[in-house]
Amino acid sequence: MLNRWGILGLVALGQTTNALVGQGLPTLFAFLQADFQLSRAEVGLFLSAIQGGTVVTFIVGGWAADALGIRRVVPVAQLLVAAAAFAFSLVASFPQGLAVLLVAGIAFGVVNPALTLAVLMWFPVRGRATAMGIKQTGGPIAGVLTAALLPSLGLLAGWRTSFVLLSTASLVSAALAALLYRDPPDARPLGVIPGPSWRQVRALARQRELLLLSLFAAVLIADQFVIVGYLILYLREHLGLSVVVGGLVLALAQLGAFVGRIAWGVFSDVTLRGRRVPGLAMAGGAAAVLLVGLALLPPAPSIWLLAPLAFSLGFSAIGWHGLRQALVPELVPRQIAGMALGVSQTLAEAGPIFGPPLFGALADAAGYRVAWLVMAGLTVVVSWTLWRGLDERRARSAAALPAHPPAPAPAEEVRPGYERR
Repeated sequence: MLNRWGILGLVALGQTTNALVGQGLPTLFAFLQADFQLSRAEVGLFLSAIQGGTVVTFIVGGWAADALGIRRVVPVAQLLVAAAAFAFSLVASFPQGLAVLLVAGIAFGVVNPALTLAVLMWFPVRGRATAMGIKQTGGPIAGVLTAALLPSLGLLAGWRTSFVLLSTASLVSAALAALLYRDPPDARPLGVIPGPSWRQVRALARQRELLLLSLFAAVLIADQFVIVGYLILYLREHLGLSVVVGGLVLALAQLGAFVGRIAWGVFSDVTLRGRRVPGLAMAGGAAAVLLVGLALLPPAPSIWLLAPLAFSLGFSAIGWHGLRQALVPELVPRQIAGMALGVSQTLAEAGPIFGPPLFGALADAAGYRVAWLVMAGLTVVVSWTLWRGLDERRARSAAALPAHPPAPAPAEEVRPGYERR
């Protein structure tokens, strides 16, 4: 049986393969735009389709992870991801592509809360943000791989071949999850969580702390999807660089995100002694400054200017996720951690659903520079609001009170979030 670090590696692998389609799709936007004759706003709808699917299943996915178990939920959902990726390689029109990506998003929405819950089960509070950051490196790893490889593969063999490759990776990951994953010995027995309570969902959706955190996440995730979706097009159309060079610049941004997801977690656990909000606000403030720098780049910029800017932008605008994933379960009673993750992510999905097409429409109407500056302004607003408005110490104290419903099980507590068998 794998120990907790082996499980963390397996979870990170699942996070990576689950992110391949979403991260790989924007690196092929130039090819899709040419094949289907799309505007910038229409290209952004590809990302909206994926995120629109996820918003349907995040809450159910969080409940399923609580009630049915991670080992049952993750492999089945990843098989659906694999099927959707293969189907996208066969689409003949823009509407067909949107429909297939909607299905892929439905599967993503089931996988993500389950993988997050696995980290919550295996790691105690001190050290959890670091572990969550390592788990969250799956997205940037997928981003680095796809940004570095898929544009060249698209030139050599076509974008459809790329999606067959992504489908195969998801199949392998599903098999490994089914064969190797186990819950920790002190995990709660399966079957003790009732079906989703919509009264409980409504209560979570109205919780002030979750609302503030979800608002912040909505804008920062919109930043992430806009960067991943439009950076290559921006560098090609506005600054005169090639698609391959643009892919390498995006890979540097994803590398920065990889480093950031670990570094922000360590910073929170060690320097901030378990506090999450200051780290989130700092990441948002840095992202806003760097988005302004991106907007003001001159034509044909030097790689010595682009490289540190891209790396730092990824570090800040994409590297913060582990802190939010660690904070959400700490704001609610332990019995509903999975559902809270689903509710929070559902609320945050407004950003990636509406952000990319609106950014594309603004870039069509007023140019990329204005669009980047608008994103920077929104990022400043939500970062300041989170910093001033969320008292995580008070929220954690409130979360220690009994959940209603369901009532806490009368078992001996081993570590926050789980009861002994």
